[in-house]
Amino acid sequence: MCKSTPPLNIYTTCYSPDILNLSFICYVFMLPVKSLREPPPQFLVRDCNEKVVSVLKEEIMLNPFSDVQPILCMVSLKDGEIFDKTKKEGFLYHTLGENHSRQALQEILKENPHLQSQVYTNRLCAAHGGKTGKTPWV
Repeated sequence: MCKSTPPLNIYTTCYSPDILNLSFICYVFMLPVKSLREPPPQFLVRDCNEKVVSVLKEEIMLNPFSDVQPILCMVSLKDGEIFDKTKKEGFLYHTLGENHSRQALQEILKENPHLQSQVYTNRLCAAHGGKTGKTPWV
């Protein structure tokens, strides 16, 4: 379920300098939908609107290719852990955009476990691994 949090204000929220720096390391690849997580509260832009999620679920079921834009993510790392893109399936990823799409896809897979096509189970993601591989909010 979507959580209730206040909206993000980019002008007053404290960030690691890397979060607003466009030179951070970003990897683009397909990720399992099950690896995607809601972001920590300080990065959650807005609550998921259940009506929007419901409409997205219907659209995705009617046309699985209707929702194909990349999902922006940040790699969730343990203290001292370094991101290794060759082992991308071993990490969790916090979505920073397309949170409604993430929620819709995860609900579809939960409600329809027989759907095993990659169009439902995987999504193109742009994942930030940090300059040193360290997640900015850790």
